[in-house]
Amino acid sequence: LSSEISETDLNRLITNQTNRIEQYLRKGVTAYVDEVRKRGLKISASTVGNTVNSVMEWLTSPFIDKYTKLGLLRAIANKRFNDITMAHSDMVMFGTAGPRQFMVFNMTEAKELKEKGFKAEILKGPKTMNNITFMRLAMGSARYFKKKAEKEGHALVMALAYDSRIQNPAFADAVAASFRREGFQVFVFDQPSATPFLSFGASFVKADVGILLSASHNDYRLGGFKVFSGDGSQLGPKYSSNVIEHTYGTRNLYQALYGHHR
Repeated sequence: LSSEISETDLNRLITNQTNRIEQYLRKGVTAYVDEVRKRGLKISASTVGNTVNSVMEWLTSPFIDKYTKLGLLRAIANKRFNDITMAHSDMVMFGTAGPRQFMVFNMTEAKELKEKGFKAEILKGPKTMNNITFMRLAMGSARYFKKKAEKEGHALVMALAYDSRIQNPAFADAVAASFRREGFQVFVFDQPSATPFLSFGASFVKADVGILLSASHNDYRLGGFKVFSGDGSQLGPKYSSNVIEHTYGTRNLYQALYGHHR
């Protein structure tokens, strides 16, 4: 499929071929999972169902852009069922201060992301760091810290920094827009910055929350979304569980990305 295809034509094609795509996908993911088990490795019984359901949800959703859908179809056609399973078997979840996960799977995807930004036709999913998951994490964080700030009776302020990973300035713009949509005044560093700068900056501007887009020492394939309290400290388990609840409290993609039902 060419990237020149219109969104309407692509969605019509997917609708017409939904059953064939799903059957081919299920067969490939099942074969991959069976191979993993033959090697003596443990894998959840729900992996195949979760992966197939997630991919089909993204392919058929009117709220997912055509470039993401083209990247998914390309991955299916190229039989990348191991990567597809990695990208769609679950959601990105919090580790130290926040989620860190694959942003690209190889150098070819990294080059395409660098050249085309959000229009890159690379493999994305709810378990990878991409423009969609960054927005979802931003909206969940913004909703929680907005509720917390309003309860405590002070203004909505956030500080945002990013490191030098591919397209992080663009991801930062998307995150900032999500917080502004919730009424936050956003202070964004104007160049790549390390964790200590964000910690100091959040405290200096008296922010309710600080966000750092970084995967620390991990290699180029990974991206991260670190959440800090207003005093510059990394978010502890108590507050991170609240952010997760506000992020994944709904499976409705439109509500998750834009904060309300259409």
